[in-house]
Amino acid sequence: MPYKLKMQGLREAEKFVKDEVEKIKVKIKEISEDKYELDLGKILIDFSLKQNNLDALVNRLPEELKKAHNQTLDEIALKLKDALDASIQSPVWDWEGDTRDIVDTGRLRDSLVISVENGEINISYGEDYAAIVHYGGYFNPYGNPEIKQYYPGRPWVDAVLYGQGPVDQFDFQKEYNAIFTKKIAGLI
Repeated sequence: MPYKLKMQGLREAEKFVKDEVEKIKVKIKEISEDKYELDLGKILIDFSLKQNNLDALVNRLPEELKKAHNQTLDEIALKLKDALDASIQSPVWDWEGDTRDIVDTGRLRDSLVISVENGEINISYGEDYAAIVHYGGYFNPYGNPEIKQYYPGRPWVDAVLYGQGPVDQFDFQKEYNAIFTKKIAGLI
């Protein structure tokens, strides 16, 4: 049962950052080309500002932002795993007129794999029965074609991703902003 999540707006953000970096480079060049005079009575000092560290920062800024973005997605993936585990273990899912958690043996919960590739967070549960537990449906117990049994869906992943259920929706924007802000705080 695979899911792919793609952070939207990254191309626009990358273009915005690139444009802003170019503006910063122009300003630095303007500052560095200006010559300043300091008049201390009979002493006249000519000086100009050197780019040094600021220029180096501007040149490495796009790569540093990309690195911070990728690290942010890695951290979000860990938090998302915790949210999915909490969802599947929450005793809030309808089951035969009552509520309970989804975990019986733990194999379904433990089959969760979350990976981050090319700006996408991939979610997958490896157990064969993951889809019927999540979406519900009819099945033949023990492979007996004479018996058809309904299995109620308990969409723990949709509840976390889209807010459609009895557990809290994962707030990607809030998490991204908090983590990314910390990652870039030391750049300047």
